[in-house]
Formats: sequence, C-alpha cells, structure tokens
Amino acid sequence: RELAKALEAELKPVFAMAEDWADGDLSDFLVGHKVKSGFGWTMLAGLPFAGTPVMSVSRIRQEAALADRVRHMVLHQKESGLRALERLEAIRSDVRKDAALAWALEEPPPLPANAPYPTIPKAIPALAKSFVVTYLWFLLPLLVAMLIYGALTGAMTAWDTLSSSLSLPHKLWALLQDAWTGLSWLLWALLSFATPLLLVAGVLYCRLRKLEAADWVSDLAPDRKTAREILARENHSPQNHMVSITVLKPGLTRKVTIRLAFWIVGTLCRLQFRPGHLAEIDTIHFARWVQLPGTRDIVFFSNYDGSWESYLEDFITRAHEGLTAVWSNTVGFPRSANLFQEGATDGERFKRYARRSMVPTAFWYSAYPALTTSNIRSNAVLRRGLAAAMTEQDAQLFLAQFGSAERPESKLETTEIQSLVFGGLGFKPFGLMMAVKFGGPDATQTERASAWLRGILDDVAFGDGRRLKNPAVATLALGPDALPRLGLAPEACTTFPAAFLEGMADPARRRLLGDVADDWRWSAQNTDDAVLLVYGDSATSVSALRRKLAKLTKAHGHRISVTIPLQPIPEDRRERKE
Repeated sequence: RELAKALEAELKPVFAMAEDWADGDLSDFLVGHKVKSGFGWTMLAGLPFAGTPVMSVSRIRQEAALADRVRHMVLHQKESGLRALERLEAIRSDVRKDAALAWALEEPPPLPANAPYPTIPKAIPALAKSFVVTYLWFLLPLLVAMLIYGALTGAMTAWDTLSSSLSLPHKLWALLQDAWTGLSWLLWALLSFATPLLLVAGVLYCRLRKLEAADWVSDLAPDRKTAREILARENHSPQNHMVSITVLKPGLTRKVTIRLAFWIVGTLCRLQFRPGHLAEIDTIHFARWVQLPGTRDIVFFSNYDGSWESYLEDFITRAHEGLTAVWSNTVGFPRSANLFQEGATDGERFKRYARRSMVPTAFWYSAYPALTTSNIRSNAVLRRGLAAAMTEQDAQLFLAQFGSAERPESKLETTEIQSLVFGGLGFKPFGLMMAVKFGGPDATQTERASAWLRGILDDVAFGDGRRLKNPAVATLALGPDALPRLGLAPEACTTFPAAFLEGMADPARRRLLGDVADDWRWSAQNTDDAVLLVYGDSATSVSALRRKLAKLTKAHGHRISVTIPLQPIPEDRRERKE
C-alpha cells in the first residue's frame, strides 16, 4: 500500500492495461493480486534470496556514510607511533564531536548468525523435519492417529496384565510381551507410512531419469539485436540486473521436481551457508525465481555486483548443483543427470542458454547503486568495531578495514605469478607503459614473437615484489591476438572468457572498468598485442630498462606503438591515489 501511494501516478497507467482492472484504488488492486510463492504443494513455485539479510535500507545508507567519514579520518591521521587502540580512541573522539554521528558509538544490532549445521549429515534431522512439514503435512493426522491407537491399545493390555491374578514373575513376562507387541505396532505404523513414500520416490526418480535422457538441449545462439540491447544497459554502476524468462518442461514430474529443487536449495542455504551467501558466492543483493500464475513461465531476476560474465562464472564454478537442480526443469537447458549433476557445468552452453533467456530491462531499482555487498558487510563490521572494539587486537582488526592488514600466507605458486598481482609496486615510484605491436603475419611470426617473449622474461618480476632487487622491473600483459601469434592453437584461444576476447575498448567493458573519459587513450581501433609496464626506483632506472626492452623489441621485428609515462608516486602517503 505504501508503494501504491508513493507511485500511484506512475503505476496506475501500467496496471490500467490489465484485463481485470476496475478503475478503483490501486493499493486494493495490488493487494488483491498478491501471491505466495514457495515450494509447498499449495504455493506458487518459487524461491527468494536476500544477500544482505536483516540490513534495512536506512541502516545500509547510514553505515556507508559513516564508513566514508571514518575512512577520511583514518587516512588523514598523523602516524606518530600511536598504538592501534590509541588511534581508534582518537577517531572515536572525533565522532563524538559530531552530533549527527552519535548513533555510531552505540553497539549495532547483531547480524544473522552463521548457519548451525556445517555438514549435510548433521543437517539430516532438520532436513527430514522440514520435508515432513512441507510435503507430508496432510498425512501427519493419519500417522498420529495410528500412533495414538497403538499407544492406547498397549496401555489397556498392560492394565489388564497388571490387574490379573498372575504371579509377579508371570506378570513381568507378560508386560515384556506387551511392550514387544507395542513396539511392533509402532514399527508397523512407521513402515506403513514410509513404504508408499519410498515407492512414490522410486517411481518419480525413474521417470525423471527417463525424461533427462530424452530432453531436448538447445544450442541456439542469443539473438544479436536483443543481446546488444541488454549489453547497452549493463555495467553502468557496480551493480547489474538480470531478468530471465524460461519455460517449465511439461508434465507432472517437472512440477514436482522444480518444487523439490527449490526446497533443497532454500533449506540447505539456511542450514549450511553463511547468511547472504550461496555457497561461497557473496555478490548477490537479491535474487528470485517464480513461476507466473497460470503459465509454465519461470521468471528469474536479480541485482548483483560485477559483470554478468563473472556472475555466471561464480555459479558455474561454485554453485552449479543448485543452479542445475532448478533450471534443468526448463526447456533447452544443457543436459543434466539426477536433477543436480552436469547441466550448468557445461559452461559455454549454459551461458548461451542464460543469455538467450534474458530480456532487456526497461528500468530497475537499487536503493544504494554505488555499494556492493562487500561494501555493505565491511561497513557493518567497521561500525561494530568503532562501537565495540576494546583491545589492541580488536583495534588492529578495525584498522585492517582500511587496508592495513598484512597479506596472509598462501599456497599460491608465487614464482609463476607476476609481482603486480600481489600489490601495486608502490615502493618503485617511477614508471611507464609501452604498448607492443608484433611484426606482420609471415612464416617466422610465431618464432619471432616467442623469441621476444623469452628475451624479456629476465626483466619480468615474479613473486612478492618486496623481494625484488633490480632497480627497475617489468610486468607483461598479453592481448587476445597475441596468443595465436605466440603459437597457441586458435581453437584454444576461443575458450578464454568473453571479457578478455572482447577487449577493454568494448563499450560495455569500458563502463564496467570506469574508462569513460573523453580523453581515454585506448580505442576500438587499437590492435596492440602486448603491454609492458615498467616500474623503477628512479626515473633513470626506468629509462634504462625502457631502452633495453625497446631495442629487444625492434631486434625481433616488432615495434613499440606508444609509450605513456606514469605519474610518479608521491612520498606523502596521504597524497597517493589510483
């Protein structure tokens, strides 16, 4: 009703086109069309998901503003040997001076606790209870009646035995026989209840496997015009929006299995995963599947962080079982097995299916478009630390929210990963960028490109950059056209992510990366194959390595197309920025 009141002028013309619209009160019309979605027999099939549960819009906005203020305070503190707790107390003192931030020093409401069941075996009792309550509720009166009848019959038999004239040993023996009879009745009642269910489950499973073997799998590509419309709407902010419409496969079996899929995914999320997480995926603001009333149309819509490609890759690599369980019930989905298996693991076919099912979104709403779920969670942690940190260790954790934490030990093969991945090499304050264009397509191109790569490797820095001894080092980035020229088979090149193959000059990628300035140097016409980023202790050491790399590049028949000097990094840390 609040929505109708606030947006009546905008919404009324839309709903006035509904065939059952009577020119009356919009709020009554909306309330009259509410439907309850879920996974029970009497509900409309559906599943909702909230990525930041318990966090109200006003709280999220307040904590974001607080984080900006406190971040400014931390970055402009003069580091004069203060301990972490002393730095925190200084920040608290500044916050107290601002009456508008008084709420920030009161301990906030707790966030939802982590899931209580870490493994599926421990979750089985809760799953069994949920299954009975969700799907077998109409049989519970029968089971209860059978158990009550058995208990009363056993009690009456025991009373007759105790009232008889038998001797005490014979009475005890008779009571044991009565107890065994009662236990047998209980087991019979439970078996009578469970056996038909197991038979139904067996028939359903066999029917599902037969349908899965015969399912039609679509290899149709997305419509190019529609895809362009969707891409034009993506990557305008840290958040994106997705709307997908698919069709439920016909038949009773799929009506049952999609509800079971929704129940399993929803219940395991509650029992196993951290609140707001799907497995390890933590970039979803909200998501919802719902079957439109009176149709077989399944609508999926979601607000999420990052690009569409990364969103789907997260599901393919981290939560493909749940995704397959739901969408395998719809027409054209990649071939699945046992409801949960295969399916979305066929990544490229699944992406085509997902993109083809999407429709352009005319508009969508976000209450805080500049915030990611990671921002929201870290802001909540920051607020709690500001209000409640009492020890030196707590204060260190608080300051770590601003990038003060040391990089933890890991099992990465650091000797095979370029140093720039581990940090910005800010301790080498001078730098430049060199774009390289490989020589023309001739028989020796691959040999010359490979020789150039071998030649520059001695100056490319790997591992933790702080251990680098050279006065200047290089980082190498390769474009998609460089890979076949270095000898990688063309069919292998096509398997790289679309973001890499399209390049950062693509309009959708430019918006995602924030490269939207008019004077941005990269363009769609750029055909460079590689970029060398040179970092050094001094301008002299950078120039020396530049000359060496340029000479090596020319010697192998390639050329430097452009050289761009990088801004020296200021010594004053407060003046540093990306």
